[in-house]
Amino acid sequence: MFKQIPLISGNLLDFPTHCETDPDKYVGINVIAHSCNCQNVMGAGIAKQIKDRYPKAFEADTERWGNEYNDGGNWRCQIGDYSKAVIENQGTIYNLYTQSGYSTKERQVNYEYFWKALKAMEEDLCASHVQKHEYNPAPPPILGLPYGISCGLAGGNWKIIKAIIEDIFLDSIIECYIVKFNQFEDTGVDSYTESAFEATPKAEMRSIELDIDDDNLLRYMKYAHEKDMTFNELTTEAVKEMLNKADFESGCG
Repeated sequence: MFKQIPLISGNLLDFPTHCETDPDKYVGINVIAHSCNCQNVMGAGIAKQIKDRYPKAFEADTERWGNEYNDGGNWRCQIGDYSKAVIENQGTIYNLYTQSGYSTKERQVNYEYFWKALKAMEEDLCASHVQKHEYNPAPPPILGLPYGISCGLAGGNWKIIKAIIEDIFLDSIIECYIVKFNQFEDTGVDSYTESAFEATPKAEMRSIELDIDDDNLLRYMKYAHEKDMTFNELTTEAVKEMLNKADFESGCG
């Protein structure tokens, strides 16, 4: 049977302990995460709901922004990373920095930085899990992610986002669930299969699209991560190498 991240119904912000449609199914979510930009706003979508309900999450975002955003005036020092807040009697909230700003005109989520932020969180959760003493009564971290994360206002493609989540968590020691609000009432699932960026008229695009399937995209992002470089740097080097090769062959001809 094909392995995939379990999908359950419920309100992620409640740190659900059971599946809403199957009360006998215990999940025990004590960690939740969401995508946000690097502007220290949290003014829309699930980010605003978290900010309003759990102010400590926004305080963590503000602290991270204040310490790093103005380092040379470059927000990129935090994109691809996270901040986190411990909520008393609930669990931990991770703010994943997966996009620089916000706009409804084109895709905002950066898939490479989404992978990096998610991987950084997974490594942090693994470290906290390993450090727990065998007699420590605290439960292991169990992660809940919102269905359609980075696919609403951020304009991401759910097929790609889901593939990234599965790439990191299918074989992780950290148990992960995707939580969908009103799972069997929501009919808008198709809206997540095409990103806002892909729906943008070609004339308005400023980026060069690469014809790379999802599997190879993940492979190249992981390769870039292993070489401690960004995906853009990797593709730039590859293009330069191809151009140099073409010039050499042209000169030899």
